[in-house]
Amino acid sequence: LAILYGHTRAVRAVTVTPDAQHIVSASEDNTVRVWSAKNGRALWVLHGHTNQVNTLTCFDDKIASGSDDTTVRIWSTTTGGS
Repeated sequence: LAILYGHTRAVRAVTVTPDAQHIVSASEDNTVRVWSAKNGRALWVLHGHTNQVNTLTCFDDKIASGSDDTTVRIWSTTTGGS
């Protein structure tokens, strides 16, 4: 078991990628974070939303995140980019 640190405000959602390789979290700090499911190491901090991120889902090698900034962003789990 592990505790994953990094967000600076409340975590609103957590999910696991379909291949079970990554844990993804969404926060009121406007970021999405991607962690290694194997060792808990932080891999990427995804910046782009301008308000809190409330929801996430993962499909294929992508992450979709929804925010109070009225946008949905699609991110890559392989590069961390949008």
